[in-house]
Amino acid sequence: MSRGQRAEVTTETASSPARRNKTLVRRFFDDVLAHHDDQAVDELIAPGAVVSLPTGQFAGPEAVKRASAQIGSAFPDLRVDLHALVAEGDRVAAEWTLCGTEQREMDGVPPSGKWTCIAGLSLSRIEGGRIVEHRMIAG
Repeated sequence: MSRGQRAEVTTETASSPARRNKTLVRRFFDDVLAHHDDQAVDELIAPGAVVSLPTGQFAGPEAVKRASAQIGSAFPDLRVDLHALVAEGDRVAAEWTLCGTEQREMDGVPPSGKWTCIAGLSLSRIEGGRIVEHRMIAG
C-alpha cells in the first residue's frame, strides 16, 4: 500500500449477513434501477414489498417492474453511483447519486433533454434474502 492510501477495515466475512444484504441492495440499484432487469426484480423484491422511489410508492414486484421501466424510458442512460453502503442487522443504508439524460416525460414533467442528477439516501429492510421495504429520499 502506498503512502496516503487507506486500507478498508471491516469485520464482515464473505458470507456475513451484512455483506449479503449490502450485495442485495447494490444489485437493486445496478440491476433494477440502472438496467431495468425484470428477472432481478423477481429475485430481489419480496411479494409484499413496499418500495418508495422519488417517483412514488410501489407495492410488490410487478409494480416495481413498471416503475423501473418508466425510469428507463425517461432516463435511458441512467447511471447509478453508490457512495456508501452501511449494514446493521436486517437494514442497509445507502448514499447514492442517480444521473441521466431526461428523454421522455415522467410524472407529467416534460423532458428537458439535459443531463440531470439527483442525490439521496435510502434505507432497505431485508427478510429471507429479499427486500421487503426500500425507502429513497432524494434532495
